[in-house]
Amino acid sequence: SSVAVYPQEDVLIRVPLTFQMTRNVALETLYPIIPGSASLQELDDAALLVLLLAHERGIGRYSRWLPYIASLPPEPQCGYSRRLRPKMMEALLVYENEIGVETEGWEDELTKAMLYADRIVDGLNSDYGAFLQTPESVSSRDNIQWALCQVTSRSTAGSEEHGALRMVPIVDLINHDSDAGGF
Repeated sequence: SSVAVYPQEDVLIRVPLTFQMTRNVALETLYPIIPGSASLQELDDAALLVLLLAHERGIGRYSRWLPYIASLPPEPQCGYSRRLRPKMMEALLVYENEIGVETEGWEDELTKAMLYADRIVDGLNSDYGAFLQTPESVSSRDNIQWALCQVTSRSTAGSEEHGALRMVPIVDLINHDSDAGGF
């Protein structure tokens, strides 16, 4: 049996725009809750999606995105996570010692990514965290950090018309497009 190969340009799944978290959805949701929210327009799509996802997670059972949010891992697996750092270091040892992959410099790169992610989270939390709904017993910073990890690992490329980056339920499991946007 042969495996089908599809060119990247082929449309394999169609998801209605109303089921996607986009820049426009983020702006429509965030404008009413953030005073003086003109600065939102200056944020890139990734930052807007982080704020939207964090806010909707905080809304909880009243969020229209609840089924999607419930499908997301409570502890996302992003490489710059401080909680996962020990596991990342173990993985580097396995790559080097058992597989023979040269990992010199990788630890430094992970540290740089972690520090960069912390700056993004701290900035978004400082500017917008107080206005977002946050789940009970979760700090606004931790909520934004959770959302950042979800967006950086699950968002996918879209059209400029509705935002170059978006969160698409189910499709986010197969989002590894090298052209997908980012921060």
